Amino acid sequence: MISPTFRVGLSEKEVSKIIRKHLNQNADLLIGIDDPEMTQLLDVLVEGVSKAIQENNEEIEEQLEDVIKEVEEIKEGSRLNSFQRRW
Repeated sequence: MISPTFRVGLSEKEVSKIIRKHLNQNADLLIGIDDPEMTQLLDVLVEGVSKAIQENNEEIEEQLEDVIKEVEEIKEGSRLNSFQRRW
């Protein structure tokens, strides 16, 4: 099992921070966008992409836990077989 402190990938907040940092670094592209709906659209896109990445990371973490569990079961089975062969 993966340790509770082990985390796969970035959190939604971390991804959002990275995207917003890049948007701010290219602020000149946003200067002409005074439309509140366009600003809201950008916010929704940032939040949506961030959430999608976090959900993908969580799915990867679940799959890793399943693989680790299978490997542990295989190892345990190999130990039992080795032990049985000795007797």
